[in-house]
Amino acid sequence: MRIAHSPGNIRPIVRSKRREHQAFTLIELLVVIAIIAILAAMLLPALGAAKARAWRIQCTSQQRQIGVGFNLFTADREERYPPAGYGTASGQLSWDCWIYRYIGSAAPDASLITGLVPREICPRVLKCPADRVQIKQRRPGLVRGVPGGHLESEIPSAGA
Repeated sequence: MRIAHSPGNIRPIVRSKRREHQAFTLIELLVVIAIIAILAAMLLPALGAAKARAWRIQCTSQQRQIGVGFNLFTADREERYPPAGYGTASGQLSWDCWIYRYIGSAAPDASLITGLVPREICPRVLKCPADRVQIKQRRPGLVRGVPGGHLESEIPSAGA
């Protein structure tokens, strides 16, 4: 500290050297971290609500697409809806196989007859956007009805 006297003033002027590289104290750092944590805690519920709302909007859009598929199917089939289930020699087809072409799939007839559709051409509108359950598959890459495949309980035994 240097003391300097000004010519017309009796009080000394105190000048101190400033430290050029002043670091944060631990308390200041903890306060900043606490503020960030509080802001994150306030923001996370809002992000979760936005994600749930996006899922609801996507689900509504997918349901609308399925409804449009039904309407297109009935327009082509003399106002008849697809059957709920239809048995074939290779298994049973559900209603969704009948409207695949109307909801965005390019599945060949051979796949639709068996009820097993390659995952790449299966329409995604049949899977709920909020569904995060993994379903064990009978055959990898093949699905029936919705993306995910056959449940293990649906697999016929070797003797059947």
